[in-house]
Formats: sequence, structure tokens, C-alpha cells
Amino acid sequence: MAQTRKKASPSRRTKPKKVLLMLSGGPDSATLASLAEKEYVKTGAKISAVYLRTGHPTDKKQIEAANRVAKALRIRLEIIDISKVVKALGGKEIMIHSEAAITRFGNALVMSLALSYCFETGHDAVMI
Repeated sequence: MAQTRKKASPSRRTKPKKVLLMLSGGPDSATLASLAEKEYVKTGAKISAVYLRTGHPTDKKQIEAANRVAKALRIRLEIIDISKVVKALGGKEIMIHSEAAITRFGNALVMSLALSYCFETGHDAVMI
């Protein structure tokens, strides 16, 4: 007779203790931060944020916006410079962006970096 596994109910899932937000400074970042606050702050999770500096002219404006989001949530924002990687890949914008051509597989690259950083820094959840 085949055994079946019970699925974990949402109430039995482990709640993350450290959550990493990937902020770009755009309106999606503010929405993501708001969702993170509603979902995780009430559980006592520690939230921190990361911005990936790409070396593009939009960085300054986006970092300022990401800082405002982080400040509103009272969380730490770390800025990681990936400009040399972006330049080596052709110098285009790394993520979907209305003002520029994007790097092929840029979104996948950002997700990979986010997950790697998440695990290396002891976070157990990442929101992109």
C-alpha cells in the first residue's frame, strides 16, 4: 500500500526569523516593503534590505527612494555594488526598466544574487 504525505497547513509552516527585501527604489519596492511589514513584523521577524548598485545614472535617485522606504520601516539598507558585473555583461540595465534596454536574463541574475546573499547572511526568507 502506498503511503501518502500530509501537506503542512499554513499554520504549521515555520515563520521566518530574518527576512531580506530587495529594494530598487521604485513603486514596487514600496509595495513589497508594506507587504513585508504586514506579514512579518507582527511575527517578530527582523527585516533588512538590499539595493544592487548597477552603475547606471538612475542609481542615485533609486538609492534615495530605497533609503526612504527603509527609513519608513526602520530597517537597515545595504547597498551592494555590482556595477563591474553589469559592465562585463554589456552595461545595460539589469532589471526590467522602462527607460533602458535590459541585460539578458537580468531578472534571473538578480534573483540568484538575492538568494545567495540571503543564505550567506543568515536570512531565511527573501522578498523580491
